[in-house]
Amino acid sequence: MNKTVAICLLIVSVGTVILVSAAAPRWLDDHNEFLKGFVNHELLAILGVILAITLASASQIHLKFNDLEEKRGHDFLQKSRKELEVSAYSLIISFLVAVALVIVKPLCAEHNFGIAFINGMAVWILLFNLLILFDITAGIFSIGPIYSEKIKDLKD
Repeated sequence: MNKTVAICLLIVSVGTVILVSAAAPRWLDDHNEFLKGFVNHELLAILGVILAITLASASQIHLKFNDLEEKRGHDFLQKSRKELEVSAYSLIISFLVAVALVIVKPLCAEHNFGIAFINGMAVWILLFNLLILFDITAGIFSIGPIYSEKIKDLKD
């Protein structure tokens, strides 16, 4: 998935959450039994698993980048390393925002718009996390093998 497409998808989905929360809050508020049962500790459990697995994978990727750059003898993965760092910190921040949403949700119990907006943003955060997973996975598979200079000389 193209980065521009992902950003557009996130922007459109936030706009959709706001519009649906304002125009038809019953679709997203606690009348929706799934969202009522999902935007609580269940959301945090799913995001926690995604966070733990992805951070472990990101650390391994980071270490592999170090190995590849040492073999090559110069830094050539700065852009990939920065994207990985941004992705990892984005996952952490989105988890913290989800914790805040779960804590604030009971305070909005009397406001259908508030509950609908919180539930919608929780689904948005899940989408955001899935897009980050997709981005990291695509990045991993885009890295090709790195050959030493001696192997290159033999092929030439």
